[in-house]
Amino acid sequence: MTKQLLSFLMGLTFLLGLSLSTFAQNSEHSFGLAPNVQNLKGETAYGEGGGLLPESLYGYGTDALSTPANSFVQFPFPAGTPFTSLSTGPDWLSGADFGPGGLIYGCGYGTGAAPFTLYSVNPSNGTFSVVSSSVNVTGTVTGMGYHEASNTMYLASTTGTVSYLYTINVNNGTTSLIGTVTNSSLLIAIAVNCQGQIYGVDLSDVLLSINPNTGAGTVIGNIGFDANYAQDADFDATTGVMYLAAYNNTASQGQFRSVDLNTGNTTLVVAWPGSEITGMALDGTCGPPCPVGQPSNPNPPSGSINVPINPGNASWTNGTGTTQVEVWFGPQGNLQQVYNGPAITTIAIPGPLNYNTLYGWRVVCKNDTCSVSGPTWTFRTELNPGTLFSEPFNDLSNWTPVGPLGLTNWSTQNTNNATGQAAPELRLSWNPQFNGASYLKSVAINGPTNQLLTLTLKHNLDWFANPSGSMGIAVTYDDGTTYSPLWQLTDPTGNVGPEQISTTFTAASSPFKLALFFNGNSFNIDYWYIDDIEVTYVIPVELTSFTAIALGNNVEINWSTATETNNQGFEIQRSKGGEFEVVEFVSGTGTTIQPQSYRFVDKNVPAGKYTYRLKQIDYNGQFEYSPSVEVDVIGVTEFSLHQNYPNPFNPSTSISFDLATDSKVTLRVFDVLGQEVLTVLSGNLSAGNHKVQFNANALNSGVYFYQIDATGIDGNNFTAVKKMILNK
Repeated sequence: MTKQLLSFLMGLTFLLGLSLSTFAQNSEHSFGLAPNVQNLKGETAYGEGGGLLPESLYGYGTDALSTPANSFVQFPFPAGTPFTSLSTGPDWLSGADFGPGGLIYGCGYGTGAAPFTLYSVNPSNGTFSVVSSSVNVTGTVTGMGYHEASNTMYLASTTGTVSYLYTINVNNGTTSLIGTVTNSSLLIAIAVNCQGQIYGVDLSDVLLSINPNTGAGTVIGNIGFDANYAQDADFDATTGVMYLAAYNNTASQGQFRSVDLNTGNTTLVVAWPGSEITGMALDGTCGPPCPVGQPSNPNPPSGSINVPINPGNASWTNGTGTTQVEVWFGPQGNLQQVYNGPAITTIAIPGPLNYNTLYGWRVVCKNDTCSVSGPTWTFRTELNPGTLFSEPFNDLSNWTPVGPLGLTNWSTQNTNNATGQAAPELRLSWNPQFNGASYLKSVAINGPTNQLLTLTLKHNLDWFANPSGSMGIAVTYDDGTTYSPLWQLTDPTGNVGPEQISTTFTAASSPFKLALFFNGNSFNIDYWYIDDIEVTYVIPVELTSFTAIALGNNVEINWSTATETNNQGFEIQRSKGGEFEVVEFVSGTGTTIQPQSYRFVDKNVPAGKYTYRLKQIDYNGQFEYSPSVEVDVIGVTEFSLHQNYPNPFNPSTSISFDLATDSKVTLRVFDVLGQEVLTVLSGNLSAGNHKVQFNANALNSGVYFYQIDATGIDGNNFTAVKKMILNK
């Protein structure tokens, strides 16, 4: 970005009495007009498909860069061009939308501070009428959007660091605060669809869905271009597509763009060189509401954290009248359609998911003629079990600035320029200017010293001039006496990022500390944004479950892994109140990212209470113990014969039985005529649970019976018969 704009913007701010400015030295943070004029932006919104309704034919708005200024124009929709000037407005509209009575309602930018003037505009001739000159909100008005079904006009404003959502009475200009818009520091556009769902664009170049009852904002994804200055948005009521009257900072031109509500990405419809459309409104009405209700009751609940990476099913309640549904799912900002068909209320979430990742999902309820989209629900997965340190920069409680330079330049901001999981993020500002080294040092981190560690972070450098200095992240083992860079940029000659950095290192000692650093003339950068720093190490085996169940005198042990690295196998160890002893060794799967399941039966275990654990062993000899599980072995107290499994079978099946005492046992198979066809087992067996395999390769399909005869050493006799079916 260019600091040359700074003096221009500061002078212009002074001339306009602009009380709201975050220009600093960086045009990235201007939500006013592009260079030529200085003021603010606007917006609109409404409709998404209800019943059959008139198509949108025209768009309207203020061309704030026109000559003469503030030309109120009409353009054909969806072509977006050419412009037809209807009038010259008294001001440019920093937010507008069609409201009741077929009129456009919008707030003039004025001085950029309250009180603002609310106008009604006749779209047939561009005539402006003052509704109220005393509209009061915090910050500067940046958008308006109308929900036709509830006759509610919404208004957005921002201070440059905090954004707000209001309702505004279009008859007298009174406002009512709904709440702050989370995950948005500079909301520059809002749009409301026919179902009343609000969407917004933040100057950090992201699309959000906004709760109309609370103002809570959820980031959907990046809009795909460098937005700057005034923007605006509205819905085409016929198709439900959102459109953005954008100003592309890279191209230095206004643009008309369509918006993908699933990903946030936008697509260019037409360029508007030399123009900046603010207070955009698309005509057309929502018509009768779609009779389908919105989906609700998401599970996992929206906003859930620490969700397992194998979360199982997602479920929800469909709205009234739903006969079909679409389901969209994916990392937040990259939702993909995973189902489109007859109405369902549950779907399997494909696992394993990534650790510590924000996922989004959305359900669209439909009938044969229309659809209603639910909000985007989100959840965050659990941390990697090998996570040593994770920093989302909600604050700086884990960090200490190290000077003497730049002590006040490090701060958290409610933005998402580094494209982390969500706002806020860390920012190094050029101001106050310093020339030298400044560090931001972390708390102590404990970790292994004989294992490779992985460091990841996300960052975005807003460059200004050469030489831009060096910046990066280092490790210190002596609390800052010396630093060893782990990754750094040296004198970049332009903007860098947003990008994710991943590097590895082996800690020389533990504990250690991380330190972000900048060394150079801070004037030669604008801002450096950092987010989502993590230090992780690879756990050789990630155990997801471990159970032990007593079955008579046997103990069935089951365990599962999510991933394995260099895994030789598992020792199964057992204890009865004393030292553990090795029962068995089960080979592992080496290295795999696929889930694995294991099973072992510890047979003929005497009655008592036992503790089991696993000793996982790597090929290099390193090992790790699992948590312990306890099991009570009551033992077999009576004779029994169990149903074979599987049944029907082909050609083999398992037959299990219990012996209360040591016994002489005969197990025979008979046909339906009562003729013996095979003796499966004959011999002496100990008390407990037993299982034998029966192979019927030599027999024909049909019904057979198996009979056990057992004579216990205590003189008790046991006989039982069960039926089985061979189905070849």
